[in-house]
Amino acid sequence: MEGCQSVDSITVFVYPLPEISVTVVPVEGVVCNGGDATLTASGAATYTWWNDNNLLVSLPVLTINPTQNTVYTVIGTSGEGCTSSASQQLLVHNVSPESMNAETCDDYEWNGVTYTESGIYTYIHDDLTGCEQV
Repeated sequence: MEGCQSVDSITVFVYPLPEISVTVVPVEGVVCNGGDATLTASGAATYTWWNDNNLLVSLPVLTINPTQNTVYTVIGTSGEGCTSSASQQLLVHNVSPESMNAETCDDYEWNGVTYTESGIYTYIHDDLTGCEQV
């Protein structure tokens, strides 16, 4: 049939990508070696957390005890199946013990404590990053 026209139609649904955000505790993203850190993702319906191509958990909250600086990536998926990602680096503060020797007559005061006998004494305090220092 000559001169006949056909009309096709399509309905297109364009969904926005989820806007993923990550909050971290401790806030600065610095954690003591072996200390707890919590990363919380928001902005999507479901989440998967990764580091170095390893799937860690499929939840919005990731709690870890890092021993080295690591970048964690979360992939968020919207209800429509659209995905986007966000990353957070955690810096691990390694504590190095300090030691010193002191010689004195009668007594010795160190960190507010008076010592009257010879011996090895340990003082545990928090360093500038909040990590325990011996």
